[in-house]
Amino acid sequence: MRLYLMRHGEAEPGLDYDANRALTARGHANNLAVARQWRTRITHMPIAFCSPYLRAQQTAADLRSIIPELEFNSSDWLVPSAAIAAVFSQLSAASEKQVVAMADASISSDVNAIAAQDILLVGHNPLLSQVWNDLLDGDGQHRFGLSTSHLVSIDAAVPASACGSFAYTISP
Repeated sequence: MRLYLMRHGEAEPGLDYDANRALTARGHANNLAVARQWRTRITHMPIAFCSPYLRAQQTAADLRSIIPELEFNSSDWLVPSAAIAAVFSQLSAASEKQVVAMADASISSDVNAIAAQDILLVGHNPLLSQVWNDLLDGDGQHRFGLSTSHLVSIDAAVPASACGSFAYTISP
């Protein structure tokens, strides 16, 4: 599977209403720049999940404005305080559904109609940076960090510690 992790765009300051923080104009512009670059690199639409927080939802809307085929599922397991184990569990469940869909496609001899789906996660730090680091090395050392409007692509046979390899990154 190819996993895409994207941190939301730059948001207005304020911790009193964290879930309702909106993107700044710069955040929107940076998201759109990343979406334009990413559009040229993807070969098929990923399954997309997004945090329910406003700034992540706005980032998803920015991506959809450039890539209208993207359909997002709002997911509580992508909030900033979520556990990495919950993310891996959800990724495993999504992967299992893909395997079943591919098996069904082969039965109906329509394998080409269902490519192995990739997965896009739009969310927050520290969670997404932790996922990135854990997939690549699994030793708990945080070497990589997602800045705002930053997208990273990781190939992983399974969503588990030290099972991924870096593919590429896109920054505004």
